Amino acid sequence: MYQILVVDDSVLDVDCITFLIKKYELPLEVTTAVNGQDALELFRKPENHYDILFTDIRMPFLDGLGLSKEVRKLSPNTRIIIFSGFNDFEYAKTAITIGVEDYLMKPVIPDEFVSVMTRVINGVEETNRQIRTRRSETKLLKNHMLWLAVNGKSSMLADSAPFLKDRYTGLMLVECDNEFFSLDGISFQEKLADILSTPFDYLNLDPSRSILFFKEGAFLFPCAQSVCLCAEKEFHQKCCVAFQTLPDNGSISQVYTQLEERLENHFFFPEQSIFLPDGPDHPYASSGHISIDIVSDDLRLKDYDSLMLHLEDLFESLKHEKTRSLIFVKYCFTELMKEIIHYLPD
Repeated sequence: MYQILVVDDSVLDVDCITFLIKKYELPLEVTTAVNGQDALELFRKPENHYDILFTDIRMPFLDGLGLSKEVRKLSPNTRIIIFSGFNDFEYAKTAITIGVEDYLMKPVIPDEFVSVMTRVINGVEETNRQIRTRRSETKLLKNHMLWLAVNGKSSMLADSAPFLKDRYTGLMLVECDNEFFSLDGISFQEKLADILSTPFDYLNLDPSRSILFFKEGAFLFPCAQSVCLCAEKEFHQKCCVAFQTLPDNGSISQVYTQLEERLENHFFFPEQSIFLPDGPDHPYASSGHISIDIVSDDLRLKDYDSLMLHLEDLFESLKHEKTRSLIFVKYCFTELMKEIIHYLPD
């Protein structure tokens, strides 16, 4: 179904257009407005999208031509049809300059209406097809450039193409024991896009391995926990994750090699899900990032090595923290015991 916004201060005319759309079973979902100003407010809402604007010319507050000019700025791909009871050449001439699709006279003749709407709907379908094709081609090219960067074949990622200007700040390697990414890789990517609060690009390397490129300064450890929990909860799949910050796009290949080496430890620690960056100074093990939520995620993942590290960090942070009250410390340990009892009743 395509979205059409019908705008007219005459309720009778709006009902007529709505009736014709239903009668001839046109694939259109109708929204209505009584004047150009109200219609413009609908277009300005980011959650709204209209494929077709069907508007009268003479209306209070903002007429159809003024509305069409504003809509052309806000939504260039929206097809505009004007209908009016005034057979005025000046209106038609202005409509042409705006880029209006067609100009119908009142009263609307059903056969003419259906003919115009069918042609416009076909135009919308063709435009959408071209947009999907361009997006698909762009995605394929971008994935190819990311693959080159991972394999050390493109050290100038940011200058590779106009749409590869992203400054990546973190890399996350996700690995599974089976060929999970060849079966559910697309669904997994879509699910991650819903649950992760920071933008990222996703590249499927092979059936058992994928990589996430984070575009903003994200807290990578909570993201890693979310990835593991998503795989387990939504797909009943256990995976292990390694992550690290990126100094610049040119270091992608080098950091990726480090992540590969870190995940080799999974052989020795099969129960561990998240492999932290090396060294005691990395920010993800610092007390400032440890919370009850992180400990809860460790328990849900049964990642006891990570749990012990985070408990030690939590103990140390509370031990040396001079601004926390005794009540706060008691609260932390009470909540901690609740979590442990919940997840480890035995």
